[in-house]
Amino acid sequence: LDTMLILDASKKSESIYKGRLGAIKCPVLLTGSLADKVVVNIEVGIANIAKQILTSKVVLFPAGGHTLMLSRPEAFRAEVIGFIEKINL
Repeated sequence: LDTMLILDASKKSESIYKGRLGAIKCPVLLTGSLADKVVVNIEVGIANIAKQILTSKVVLFPAGGHTLMLSRPEAFRAEVIGFIEKINL
């Protein structure tokens, strides 16, 4: 998704998902950094998304930037691999 699209929707208190998140039935890993300087209060946004995707898992890292996979690659990779291994059981 385009970061500017997300920021614009956030400023307008709109959702970019148009109420379709509940239709997702596959496992979803939602990650973020509590130190994200782009998405303020990321934990609130991710919690709102997770409430709509019943098959989601939320992982919030205490440190890292907006692009978590670049700022914390080892930790991010380990979390993704563990998630994939768990859903493939």
